[in-house]
Amino acid sequence: TLQLILCFMVTGAFDWLANGDIFSPGIMLVVMLVGCLAVVMFNVIQAAININELLEKDSQASQWNSAEVAGLLQSIERRVAMLDDKQQILGVTMTATYRNGWVATFVAA
Repeated sequence: TLQLILCFMVTGAFDWLANGDIFSPGIMLVVMLVGCLAVVMFNVIQAAININELLEKDSQASQWNSAEVAGLLQSIERRVAMLDDKQQILGVTMTATYRNGWVATFVAA
């Protein structure tokens, strides 16, 4: 999605250089496509954040159980922690901070 956004932005820049009009049909199409892809990317990031929050809540839920089974729960938690991979996009773990930074960068551009 990020690569498509970049490609569309480069295409829009070439269209602007060719036509010299900021409201040419090509640029308007690029603006619409980039807007749609930005919404898609935001939803993907938000879904990854929601999954990561659920994983964190699952690991914290074992702390509320009785002390009698604490050893067993810790061993299960260690095994689950090895299997639970955080959601990543381009190798970056998705957090609310990352999403907010992405939105701020997109708005600033």
